[in-house]
Amino acid sequence: MGAGSHDTRHTAFAITFFACMVMVCEFCAFDTISLLPPARQNTFAGYYHTIAGLLLLSPIGALIAANIAAVPASVLFFIEWFGVWVFAGYWVVKSVEFHITSAEKRVLKGELKKKEGVGLVPKDAGD
Repeated sequence: MGAGSHDTRHTAFAITFFACMVMVCEFCAFDTISLLPPARQNTFAGYYHTIAGLLLLSPIGALIAANIAAVPASVLFFIEWFGVWVFAGYWVVKSVEFHITSAEKRVLKGELKKKEGVGLVPKDAGD
């Protein structure tokens, strides 16, 4: 196999990888925001939207750099590296949120249920 086929596979997998990370930030992160104090919900929502945007920019930047600017592979590595570290930032923010809400512990104890359109709520909360 030539170098071109590797580049095509790498590009396809990188785009898929980053798309999955964006979807986690945009569709999964908000399940637990409902457990935060109301004053903090918008702050965390903003963090998650910002992280998702930066994650989207990383592969777009890499595609532009590779196909339009023709930058060397070493530069592309750092553009992708940036995106991976942005996702690490997501986990830092999510960990802070979990520290505030104790969501993981509460789920394991069976104290929470998922309410469509809201996210996780205490089981004793009215529908």
